[in-house]
Amino acid sequence: MAMLVLVGCSAKAPETVPSGALTQFDFAFPMDPVRRVLVLVVDDSPTADAASLRAAVSAALRPTFEASYQKGGFGPAYGDPAARPPADLRAVVVHPSAKSAERAIGPSDNPRLALVAAESSLVEVYALADATGQEIGASVAAGGAEYALADAASSTIDLVMGARLPADVHEAALVASLGNPEVLSLVIATSRDDGGAAPVVGPSGAAGGRFRPVVILSPLVVGAARDCSGTLDPSARIASWGATLDPSRVQVIDTACPSWQNEVASAGLLDPGLTADRVDEIGCLPSPLAKLAGGEAACTVEVTMEDDGPCRSHLGMLDPSAGDGVRRPRRIAEGGVLKRVCEVSELLGPQAESCRTTLDCAGCGPGWCTTDLWGTGCSSANRLFLRFVEGALPRGQASVRIVCDLQP
Repeated sequence: MAMLVLVGCSAKAPETVPSGALTQFDFAFPMDPVRRVLVLVVDDSPTADAASLRAAVSAALRPTFEASYQKGGFGPAYGDPAARPPADLRAVVVHPSAKSAERAIGPSDNPRLALVAAESSLVEVYALADATGQEIGASVAAGGAEYALADAASSTIDLVMGARLPADVHEAALVASLGNPEVLSLVIATSRDDGGAAPVVGPSGAAGGRFRPVVILSPLVVGAARDCSGTLDPSARIASWGATLDPSRVQVIDTACPSWQNEVASAGLLDPGLTADRVDEIGCLPSPLAKLAGGEAACTVEVTMEDDGPCRSHLGMLDPSAGDGVRRPRRIAEGGVLKRVCEVSELLGPQAESCRTTLDCAGCGPGWCTTDLWGTGCSSANRLFLRFVEGALPRGQASVRIVCDLQP
């Protein structure tokens, strides 16, 4: 697994170090959340229109998941073949007309509805997409069944995000199989309006900032643009449900639009992606990097993350070095929460050379190096392109700080 970070001059201004011989470049960025649950509420009506929509949504899953996976940090712009990013994505398929244990199906019912791996592959992403598509088509309601689309969506969201307690052992098992999701993405695909008898009620506000984004696929759209986006017919009950959500998080796609399936892959269903990894293109350094004796960059990379164990329990991480050169555990308080600070190992010698000059990074252990494999428009001497390999960054929410000595 590799991650690429291009660091440049839009970060903090250089500061003179105590010796006065060099300047320092100081850059920090947050890691994206990665524990994600994708909830798909899909029309289970026994009609031709609903069957066509189920088939179309299932067919769209592979390219949609692939698009997110490819741009989650290694995308087409860089194409790192050594990239096997960590993944934690779990799918829940909701059949709106079903009752009790048959309504929301997740990893507790079918383990193939979860992809949790320290190093994932596109083959595994396809397998998750296929399993999700199979579950979408697995349940078709009987004629005359109540189509409680809005209630099914709200009830499932509140359950997944902890806003309500499980109603039975099936729901308890479902919640347990989803872990502690950092982000919930929701897709509603319906060929018709909500048919529930109860008043329309949106999901609880407890989901907060973790609830994003929401994509509604429906022909009940007015004013569709060329990209198939539009607004729900205000007379529809599903429009009343959508109005309970933050409009900045909702995208409505008209399934009557010929190219709507192409738009789903770009709708951000899984953004910021399956993985914690990404590329940051920020610019160029104000002056060339200082080098160590072996030619490696004179940089330090520190990660501030959840205090879930000693630094050595994470791939490629060490206790940070103190001013006296001795490595010691360090914890800091952020927002009343105790966090651990770790230093990511820099690859040295042959490993650094392999990381710096070859795509497959043969012989590399967990750590980081600078590389020119992916060029930019600035002078190579002033470029800082960090490559993190073999899982040497946290998978959860964290912040990364890079401090480099620069030549005068």
